[in-house]
Amino acid sequence: MTYTFGDNLATGRRAWELGHQIADAADRLGKTPALDVRPEDADVVYTLYGWWRFVVRSSRAYWLAWENGYSVESLPLVRNILDHTVSMMWLHDGGELALTVVWNAGETHRNKLIRNVVDTGWHTAKDLETTSSPLALIPTPDENDPTYPAYQKLLGEFTHVDQLMAAYGRSTDYPVYRTLSAYSHASAQSANRYLEMKDGQVGVRLEPQRTDSHGPIIHIAMALIQAGDVISSCLARDPLRQLLERAARDIGLGAPELLRAARKKALPTNP
Repeated sequence: MTYTFGDNLATGRRAWELGHQIADAADRLGKTPALDVRPEDADVVYTLYGWWRFVVRSSRAYWLAWENGYSVESLPLVRNILDHTVSMMWLHDGGELALTVVWNAGETHRNKLIRNVVDTGWHTAKDLETTSSPLALIPTPDENDPTYPAYQKLLGEFTHVDQLMAAYGRSTDYPVYRTLSAYSHASAQSANRYLEMKDGQVGVRLEPQRTDSHGPIIHIAMALIQAGDVISSCLARDPLRQLLERAARDIGLGAPELLRAARKKALPTNP
């Protein structure tokens, strides 16, 4: 039988095996005492590394949950994996300016959390207020800075997934993200997976309805190839390259470069 890439059992099996091979290689690489980083990627590589490990371990968490019958309940993990993977491409392309966006967004989130904690009278509020954060030291470009328009564009992309995916020509991935979001929040979709019609009456289920879709497993394998492509390119000797190229060919999508989306329009600048 001829292999055809798609939401089918053959692709699902390949994705499962290749995903585990990449995750195993990632774990071996992660056990090295220190990263051998290419100088041009030194600014962003450690944040990229953190996101990459999040992708790898979230993939393992999904596989473990899926093997134990937790299919619907683990879908939010796939949503997180997709978000982090495209964000890795975005950060690697955006460099230090994109990193500034990430750190400042983190500081903004931290400050809002502190205000919330203080307003609600948590007993830990005093400790939080006096905890310094290195993120506060990252400067934000002012309106006259040549990089200000690019910074604003990057900020919009980082805080709005639809803008992020559109910037990389991946708008067709956004409906997948939105579908998965229905299982990250209370929704009719998350409720309906535990309900069914029986003789014209609503019946209830102990476990959710399962589908024949292999989509989540395939998406995870693709994400591991893409995320691996980003981090490996930041390291001396590109240690995962051979494995990633073989995995991309075996799953039926060609070289990882075909999966590594590029920004469709250059970032704006002040005249």
